This record gives sequence, C-alpha cells and structure tokens, in this order.
Amino acid sequence: MSQEININDEITSLREEIVESQKARMDFLKYKLIAIASLGAIGLGFNGNTTGWAMEPDYILCIIPFVCAYVDLLCYHNNIRILVVACFLNYSNDPYEKYVGELCSNSHGGGRYLFNLEDFVLYWSSMAMSIILMGYSLVPFLRATNPSIMKGIIFLLVGIISLIVIYLAEFSYRKHLDVLFDASGKIKKGCAQCRSTTA
Repeated sequence: MSQEININDEITSLREEIVESQKARMDFLKYKLIAIASLGAIGLGFNGNTTGWAMEPDYILCIIPFVCAYVDLLCYHNNIRILVVACFLNYSNDPYEKYVGELCSNSHGGGRYLFNLEDFVLYWSSMAMSIILMGYSLVPFLRATNPSIMKGIIFLLVGIISLIVIYLAEFSYRKHLDVLFDASGKIKKGCAQCRSTTA
C-alpha cells in the first residue's frame, strides 16, 4: 500500500515538473520576442541616440540570429525533458500518456509527437531572422562604396553562418527525439514481453 502511495506521489511530482517546464518554455518564447524587438530597435536606430558610438548601430542586428539559436536550444532542451517524463509516465501505464501515445501512433502520417507546433514556430522564426539579415546585407551593397560593400559581406556571412547554426541545432534536436522515442518504444516493448513471459 505504501509503495503504491509513493508511486502516486512520484507521478504527481513528475506531472508538476512537466507543468513547470511548460511555463519555462513559454517564458523563453516571450524572451525571444522581447530580445528580437529590443535588438532590432537598437540596430535600426529607433531609439534615436546613436551619436558617439564606436561602431555603426546596425551591426547589433548580427547578434539577433544567434540569440534566436540560443533560445531555441534552451526550448529544445526543455522539450526533451518534458518528453522524457511523458515517456516514463507512458511506461508506467499512466492513462493520459497512454491516450496521447495512441493518438500519436494513429495520427496522420504516423507522427510520434503531436505537440510540435511550437517547435515549428521556434525554428522558422529563427530562420526568418537569418534570412532577413541576409536581405539587409543588400542595403550596404547598394551604396557601392568600399566600406559599405565590406559591411554587406559581413552581414551576408553572419546570415549564412547563423542559418547553418540554427539548422544544426534543430537537426540535433530531431536526432535526440528519434533516440528518445526509439529507446522508449524498445523499453516499453521489452517490459510487455517480460510481463507476458512471467504471467
């Protein structure tokens, strides 16, 4: 009886951990928007006070895609933590997680992860920032002076590098998800076989 109470307490604490991780993920998404807006306003000179700067303020725009990649990695890590707990609850025959597992296995295309719209927004918003930065590199090129062309090349290179970094971060996240879901499925299948042989 006491062991069953301990298991229920553990499942309750794990559910609370999922809720807290989801709140943290929502905070990260808000911080990403605030960081993009703040750095963009400074870089484009919307604050109006750009006199006396050692460098031109629009170089700050080069930071935005890497801030996006950093926030994306934090969110991806948080998602993996949530999914590890969800897989454990599914393994423990939690009714809700079993139901979600059934939905995932029967969803269109056989997807294993239904709640991935935030991942889509994370990835493509970061990609968009890199592409916008690459587009902004055309502005110095149009001025056709030597320092401006060099500045355009810097913006273009930073945009290309940030695209690669963001893609690699998302690719690594997908690989982690594949490993997690494959391992979880094998553990669950092995556990079911053990139960059938001992029954």
